Amino acid sequence: MGELPTSLRSRAIRIDDLTVDARIGVYAHEVGRTQPLVLTIWLEVTPAATDDLSATIDYCEIRDIAIEIGRSPLKLIETFADRMAERCLEYPLVHSAQVQVAKPQAIAPALASVCVTLRR
Repeated sequence: MGELPTSLRSRAIRIDDLTVDARIGVYAHEVGRTQPLVLTIWLEVTPAATDDLSATIDYCEIRDIAIEIGRSPLKLIETFADRMAERCLEYPLVHSAQVQVAKPQAIAPALASVCVTLRR
């Protein structure tokens, strides 16, 4: 069987359990302090044409974007997920971004989370 044309291929990059400290929350006990958020990020990308990091997505850059977003005060994890997905779509190789954000300290003993998917 022959190799599929690049236009028919996709690849998923997944980053699991990325924990970042974020200035997030709406309640008085949350405002002005950081809380951990746990992210799962799925990126559907054009497969790399070469075995070179510059031809694909650098996972460390994705981590750094999450850290950067966490430094800005936000009220909702929904907003965090939206911003993260939007930033991931800035990469030309990314066709869709799915970002799940969990906030472990939101409603003990449960785990509150949101999942956002954006596509080009």
